[in-house]
Amino acid sequence: MDCREFCSIIKEAGINYSTGVPCSIFASLINYILESGVIRYISATNEGEAIGIAAGAYLSGKIPMVLMQNSGLGNAINPLTSLNLIYDIPVLLLISGRGYKIRDAPEHTFMGKKMMDFLHIMDIPTYVLTGMEERDKEIIFSSVNTMLDINKPVAVIVKKGVLKPHQQLRKKIKNFKMSRYEAIKVIVDSLRDDDIVISTTGMISRELFMIKDRKLNFYMLGSMGCAAPIGLGISDNINNRRVVIIDGDGAILMKMGTLTTIGNISPRNLVHIVLDNEMYSTTGGQPTVSNTAKLEKVAEASNYKNCIKVLTSKELREVMNETLLSSGPFFVLVKVKDGYRDVKRVKYTPEYIRNRFMDSIKNL
Repeated sequence: MDCREFCSIIKEAGINYSTGVPCSIFASLINYILESGVIRYISATNEGEAIGIAAGAYLSGKIPMVLMQNSGLGNAINPLTSLNLIYDIPVLLLISGRGYKIRDAPEHTFMGKKMMDFLHIMDIPTYVLTGMEERDKEIIFSSVNTMLDINKPVAVIVKKGVLKPHQQLRKKIKNFKMSRYEAIKVIVDSLRDDDIVISTTGMISRELFMIKDRKLNFYMLGSMGCAAPIGLGISDNINNRRVVIIDGDGAILMKMGTLTTIGNISPRNLVHIVLDNEMYSTTGGQPTVSNTAKLEKVAEASNYKNCIKVLTSKELREVMNETLLSSGPFFVLVKVKDGYRDVKRVKYTPEYIRNRFMDSIKNL
């Protein structure tokens, strides 16, 4: 279905407000909504937040829709069960079907199989779009009508290929110096053999793997937002080695409370690097809120000992050297431009990554 037609249908069905967290399956749809302004869309930092925004929209007279990757359903379960389902607040959940009845990346395997079970346990009526336009129009109208009749959330599953591609969002190009790939290479070149590295999910882990695979690299293949807490847990138990977290703006925004936890524990050996291109680049260039948030100031207010913003490879190299001489925790915000190389996924299974990493930790 064409994105223009899809938006026309949901508007006709009554939906007039939207929020969510991007998924590649929804890249074209979100880009069209943002460019056309056909429906108000707010970019949320995580799916639970999106559920709250949608609830506020409903309480002020709107009929809302929340878009999310099915992996994000886990973030949404608490507000769905303790807000929408007890206050009788309807919302249309547009959920991507990553790993649903198809083979997908490892991080989508479990939720792809269990997504329907979770929705069933929460008594959320669920529909699946078919890719047949007339039938899908009926499904959308039925789902919205059911939602408004029962005053409860209703889910619609969208599999890959149901929505036709739309042009990439026209980006406001920032005059940043480095690419993400260049920044990761500077970081890698600055590592000692016994440095421990945690890399966030997506292109950061893929590019790190391409630049230099190391046994002490823990590549995250999912669980967006958890690189920082994983790094904290490691640094709290291994305090005689430098622990380097390579994070992204979308990922740190998803669980920004972790900054306050790190600041409170204040591990001296922790280096938290955020590569910030101010967008979800792998899902079509939708903006993150880091274009208005000063993340280095948030970290400073959270009690990180050293907070630095860098724009060039020279500055980043100097900062990496400084982290060997001073006590942390360090927060390094690296502004990078959009774009990435055509790199393959990390070839290892999650179990192999875990076992290799833990064996290497034991040998430190």
